[in-house]
Amino acid sequence: MEYTRQANIKTNMRLLSTIPIFNKLTIAERLQVADLSVTRSFQRNEIIVREGEVGETFYILRQGGAIVTRGTNSFGLPQRIDYKYPGDYFGEAALLEGLPRNATVAAAQPGTEALCIEKALFNDRLLGPLSEIMGRSESTIQQHVVVSVPLLAQLTAERRDALVGRLRIETFDQGRFVFEQGALGDRLYIIKAGEVVVTERNERGEQRQIDHLSVGQCFGERALLKEEPRMASVRAATKLECYSLSYRDFAELGLAHDVDWSRRWDMEDTRDVSQLRVLSVLGAGAFGTAWLVKHQKTDRQYALKALEKRTVMRQNWTYVVVREKELLQSLEPHPFVITIHNAFQSPTHLFMLMELAPGGELFQLLETVERFPPEQARFFVGCVVLAIGHLHRHDIVFRDLKAENLLISGTGYLKLIDMGFAKRLAKGEKAYTLCGTPYYLAPEMILHQGHGFALDWWTVGVLTYEMIGGGPPFTGNSEMEVYGKVTRLNYSCSPSHFPEHSISFISQLLKKEPEMRLGSLVGKQRNGVNDVMAHEWFHGFSWDDLVGQRLRASYIPPPRTYKCGGSPDPSNRILRENLNLEDVCNSPSDCGYWVGW
Repeated sequence: MEYTRQANIKTNMRLLSTIPIFNKLTIAERLQVADLSVTRSFQRNEIIVREGEVGETFYILRQGGAIVTRGTNSFGLPQRIDYKYPGDYFGEAALLEGLPRNATVAAAQPGTEALCIEKALFNDRLLGPLSEIMGRSESTIQQHVVVSVPLLAQLTAERRDALVGRLRIETFDQGRFVFEQGALGDRLYIIKAGEVVVTERNERGEQRQIDHLSVGQCFGERALLKEEPRMASVRAATKLECYSLSYRDFAELGLAHDVDWSRRWDMEDTRDVSQLRVLSVLGAGAFGTAWLVKHQKTDRQYALKALEKRTVMRQNWTYVVVREKELLQSLEPHPFVITIHNAFQSPTHLFMLMELAPGGELFQLLETVERFPPEQARFFVGCVVLAIGHLHRHDIVFRDLKAENLLISGTGYLKLIDMGFAKRLAKGEKAYTLCGTPYYLAPEMILHQGHGFALDWWTVGVLTYEMIGGGPPFTGNSEMEVYGKVTRLNYSCSPSHFPEHSISFISQLLKKEPEMRLGSLVGKQRNGVNDVMAHEWFHGFSWDDLVGQRLRASYIPPPRTYKCGGSPDPSNRILRENLNLEDVCNSPSDCGYWVGW
């Protein structure tokens, strides 16, 4: 059943890539539509849409056919005006304007199937209005393309903007090689439409498939570092359209030194999952388990996050976990944001090989001590401020800051985790999804006004209050009561717990108007995260020593003990039996592998 649904998502993604009105969706947005859309079957002559009715659904034929009629002919019978084949679509006015249907469409064959996309997907709580998505400029689309490449996403927004306009579109017929192994590489490719097969030739001249890539994925990035022979061949599996970026353009812009190439080599070093050895169970969550593992080749310990595909799909969170992986891979490493080293999958699981933060959740520590002394709270808040500022420099709004989403490193510093609700926003763009934790929701999200980066600074204010006060500023017996207090700013800071400057800091973050919030001030004096760092609560605080991790943390987590009988599992039995790593593959297939992972 799960394999069938995965195949449906893959088919839906292909269909969506052929529809003009969806061309401006990002790969994550397209995956969300593919995952949440419904496939319906119709019997012969069954009406799919009726002329004159107000429509709420857009249809793409998957199989069978449909007859389109409008009005009647001279004999009083429906006047046939068109015929729809698999891949054809109808009802787009329902998504854009909510107009009455201008024709009747009926199934022409038994077992006709259509992908049904509801207008509700494009409301304020999910993707936002389709009209706004369709209004994205070509430069905005190319910005999304650039940040889909992990190497390029590390660049600052200004440096990425310099790349926009340098991308070229190249097309390849099915079966044609984009490049062959051994040929001199001089450009990076990003798939705009279609799929490719990646093969490698061994010493005996035999070809072996090592990857299968689709829309939104890239290949050939080593060519941006230097012109060298290609290490594999790439052939178009379907009609292919790609963006390409040449080594010459990349070099002319002087970007080679702005990219952390070690991330690329790290992915190659950790690609072989047979090198993983389990040491312990770190914890379990709603979608799977986190394991402490050691990589034999690098002799380093990692956290291996294993997500059950069945559970992820049952909760309709496919696009959430894919987006989390994409955002983590796109980020330049930062000391206070968790790092992803690699990603794998089996027919049953998704895996993310993550940086290890052995101190557990900040929430657990806060629950134990009830509240932090102001100096300790300031240290922790400083880590969070720099982490949020790092995301904002990469055009990412986090949207789910809370103590549960902060891990403590072995040296007592914080690591921001869980990008499930994070979203990349263009300048001036707003998001509309209602997400996050009720106690942390900002007024603009509760009031469905659209939100931007100022949302994160509100949550920093809530978290600061919780650290010092021992609980959130807005509480109630129901979510509606909490929301009412948030929109009225109904909270207070007890002077017995809150130093004067911390009260000022919190009050400047908990502003109802986003443009008045510290970190998001408008006008000539706006300096973003620098305004937050310059607040008087941080006077005398060394930000350089914090980011360099030269400050001594007041809490150092104790050494972790193993849960596998007191020592690593020598046979690696637990990892094999629970994670099915023997089936891990980096290539999607028809037996359950997800495209884009």
